[in-house]
Parts: sequence; structure tokens; C-alpha cells
Amino acid sequence: MKTQEAIQKMIEGGYRPKNGFIWGIESGRYIIMDDKGQRIGNLSITDILLDPESWKCLGSEKAMRWGNEIVMIDEVGHPKEWYYFLRCPVCGEIVTGELQECPNNCETEKAPIESWLYEWHRLIDTLAEGKSIDDYFKTI
Repeated sequence: MKTQEAIQKMIEGGYRPKNGFIWGIESGRYIIMDDKGQRIGNLSITDILLDPESWKCLGSEKAMRWGNEIVMIDEVGHPKEWYYFLRCPVCGEIVTGELQECPNNCETEKAPIESWLYEWHRLIDTLAEGKSIDDYFKTI
């Protein structure tokens, strides 16, 4: 997957920047419009990737499906909450059971983390290794 495809999946998963929605791309920046169709600004790829909401949307049911079942429904039938798989912070395996233990028995005092957060950390680790954003997205 390429970075632009991942951002499209974030949008499909429900990502909306504060005060607007992403309308399109112009000169490598994402155009932000308000609900009345007025242009209110733009975002860079970095702006989007630094927003935790974009990662939650990438992991949503409508995008990469990093989560569990939708378990809470409101009175109209829309999902109210989405539960993400918890992952071992060491190896990334999905943790299981009431004790949330790693199937690989990794020894760590760190608590399991939600899948979207694990993937966000993987991007940061990829960049810290001197690789590109595209290098990370090729792995998912």
C-alpha cells in the first residue's frame, strides 16, 4: 500500500480533521472544507499522520479492520463504540485471555496496546530507522 492509499483508507474509515472534511489534493496538500463547502485550510501528509484520530480510522471496520466486533449499538442502530484488538508491545501479537497475555510469552511490564496505536508506533520506528513513510505502508 502507498501512503496516499493509506490516507484514502483513513478517510473511508471516517477520518475528518477538526472543523471540516478532506475534499481533495492540491499541490501535495489535502484541502479541508467545512460542512457548507467553504475551503477552510489544508493539511500535509505529516499533519494527517500525526493525528491519532486518523490512525483510529485507518484501523476501523471500514478500512483495515484492526479491531474486534462492534459491540455497542445506539438506539438507532449505529455503532457507538469500537473495540480494538490489544497487541503485545514487544512482538505485536494479539493478546488473549482475561490476563491479556502474549501467546509468545514476551516478558515485559508494558501493558498491551490497541492495534491502531501499535501500528502508529511501527511507523515512528520505521522513520527512526532512516526509512520512509512509504516503506512503512508497504508492510501493511
